[in-house]
Order: sequence, then C-alpha cells, then structure tokens
Amino acid sequence: MRHEKEVKDMQDSIAGEMPLYVPIKAAAHYAGIGEDTMRAFVNSTVDPIPHIKSGKKKLIRVSAIAEYLQKKEER
Repeated sequence: MRHEKEVKDMQDSIAGEMPLYVPIKAAAHYAGIGEDTMRAFVNSTVDPIPHIKSGKKKLIRVSAIAEYLQKKEER
C-alpha cells in the first residue's frame, strides 16, 4: 500500500536524516494526528501549515510541524 511505504520512508528518515518536506500522510503520522486534520491545516485559508506544491502533491515542511501544532495548542 502506498501509504504504508510513505510511513516506512518517514520512519527510515527519522532513524537517519530527516527530509525537508514530506507528504501529508507522512506528516500526519509523524505528528500523531489524522490525515484529514493535517489536510485541513494545509488547506486553511487563514493560517496554513508551511508547505509547497509539487504537481498535485502538497509537501509539508518537517521543521514546521511541531512549531505549527504548538501554536495551535496555545489557542
């Protein structure tokens, strides 16, 4: 399954060198939240999580995940 490969790649990268950007599914897994919640953060018009678009795929900046969620936590 594609999702499992993305998660496995994410886990492998945590053990080694972390990539700069990861797909939504891997970012959600890394953050411990649901994919739908992470997708909502990406698609937010008010305060989206930092990401880039690569074709149709949206890639989230790994270094922004914890910081973004902490900011959400304070509200």
